[in-house]
Amino acid sequence: EALADASRAHHIIIYGCEDLATNKISWNCNVFCAHGSPRILFAWAKNAPPTTMPKDVAFRVGPGTGAQYLILQIHYAVALPGNAPDDTSGVRLTLSSQQPQFLAGILLFVAYNIHIPPHTPKIHSDITCQYMGQTTLYPLAFRVHAHSLGKVISAYHNNGSWYQIGKGNPQWPQAFYPITAQHSIKPNEYLAARCTYDASEKQAYTNIGGTNDDEMCNFYMMYY
Repeated sequence: EALADASRAHHIIIYGCEDLATNKISWNCNVFCAHGSPRILFAWAKNAPPTTMPKDVAFRVGPGTGAQYLILQIHYAVALPGNAPDDTSGVRLTLSSQQPQFLAGILLFVAYNIHIPPHTPKIHSDITCQYMGQTTLYPLAFRVHAHSLGKVISAYHNNGSWYQIGKGNPQWPQAFYPITAQHSIKPNEYLAARCTYDASEKQAYTNIGGTNDDEMCNFYMMYY
């Protein structure tokens, strides 16, 4: 559950690392983990409601899980003035020592190169990859993320036929919305996502980046 307001915190992400690349308590966004890639455990934006996990599904954290350390990352909507009080944005977690029946994870579809021309009412950015894991994934929720130009983000699974995993408007509260259809993604099958933008009011090119003047193309698929 995010303890934050979108007027100050643009978005919040929790990452897990087995070891940290710094011994600082807080630092500007850069590398997180000393070894390996960070695991995404939670993401929030636009005053989304809390994320509730299904019964018998949870993320595994602690020593030996790849998430012994948790990193809270906040991107701010606007720069805080020098005399502003300390920010209190954060996240409330619910932990249990009981091992659930199923372990959760998040697969992130992300576009790293976007060049959106001005005065363009509709333009797409597409992502595709082959799932190279060793176990079957069962999607249970999805979340989309873009900035002001984003209109719709969708993701699909191909196992000989195309199936829609989820579709959402990034201007709505960016919660994890449940996937109600029973669906499975097996090793070596293909996944794809598409982000659609409206730059009809823009006067210059828009590229990928972390500020409000840039854009992003993210589809988060939570699975067990």
